[in-house]
Amino acid sequence: MRGLIYCLGFFMIGTLGAQTLGERWRSLIADTVALDTHQVRPDYFILVPVLRYLPETRWSLVLAGNYIFRPRKSTPGTRPSNVRLSASITQNQQYIFRPHFEIFTPDNRWFLKGGVTWTRFPELYYGVGNHQPLEREEMYSFDLFRLYGRVMKRHGKNLYWGGHWTLESMYRMRYPEASLLFKEPVTGNTGGLASGPGAIAIWDNRKNIYFPANGVYAEFQFSIYNKLTGSDFQFTSWTLDLRKYISLRSHKDVLAFQAYGQFNPGDPPFRMMGLLGGENTGRGYYQGRYRDRHHLSTQLEYRMKVWKRIGMTVFAGIATVFKEYPDRNPFPFWGIGFRGKLLRKEYLNVRLDIGFTPEGPNYYFTLDEVWQYNRKILLLPSGSFGEPGSNS
Repeated sequence: MRGLIYCLGFFMIGTLGAQTLGERWRSLIADTVALDTHQVRPDYFILVPVLRYLPETRWSLVLAGNYIFRPRKSTPGTRPSNVRLSASITQNQQYIFRPHFEIFTPDNRWFLKGGVTWTRFPELYYGVGNHQPLEREEMYSFDLFRLYGRVMKRHGKNLYWGGHWTLESMYRMRYPEASLLFKEPVTGNTGGLASGPGAIAIWDNRKNIYFPANGVYAEFQFSIYNKLTGSDFQFTSWTLDLRKYISLRSHKDVLAFQAYGQFNPGDPPFRMMGLLGGENTGRGYYQGRYRDRHHLSTQLEYRMKVWKRIGMTVFAGIATVFKEYPDRNPFPFWGIGFRGKLLRKEYLNVRLDIGFTPEGPNYYFTLDEVWQYNRKILLLPSGSFGEPGSNS
């Protein structure tokens, strides 16, 4: 409850305080964060602190530098490219360092994406399976180094396809001998290296990739990990992410739908299994509250404008994890959210969500909108509505 009070306080401060910001500051942030994908604007660099609250981290401070640009000879339809560097520290003594890039060449002919992540991340663990009681909750910690890259070429107007490679090393596992990870060992409980290539295809006809109000986004991704690719683990990973956005009430409201699936035949490490929960695919559940070889989820959200800069959203969904298809146990979630627009003519929101489940509520406070664009990694690695896939 204390977390909710703090979140409400920061929500009001962020929303009302934005009305007193200088026009020059607002213009810079608007051009940098909410670039319209059909206008050519100058390059920008901005360094900003961001305050967030998530069940997995509690309060966290993120220092983020973002350089947004378009290559030379770009046409008006060329989407903005960016190079980002972020460093995070959380109330739970978690540390994350992540430089990465996303580059569109002129006329969006090629899309290049890659990055490096290092994290030291204590988190809760409940065991593997979809029948784990809350009483099994325990804390463990790990260090993780992740390197990934993808190259895709545009075919036609909205289709991209190409290849990718992911290398992920988890090490310095720390947990007591009485831990579930010690008493009920699972693949990856001592750490290890996952390395492998894959293929990816994306269909995207959204007008604005940062804050979509209409259009369809569909992503299919395949990865293979085995000894030939330098991996300690033997499995394949298939992900499918389908999203649909519909504008309503003269573009004042948005109805958003997502269906997501992650399937991992073989023997994946427990940290790369399907994880249920988190701020995007299961608001209300701690990320990883349930985990197993496969993960399915679907959700619907209605975002509405209420008054001037204030908006609301209601959402509901259902998700599950399982080892074999008949062994499934659905987990519902639902909730309400509040949005405070920082910028009058753009789409930068202060976001406060309250997610409810049969196990109780959880709170989420941050900037931006859910599902706004490809993959935003704060927690590692997991599928998310904001950014699809677990290995991209």
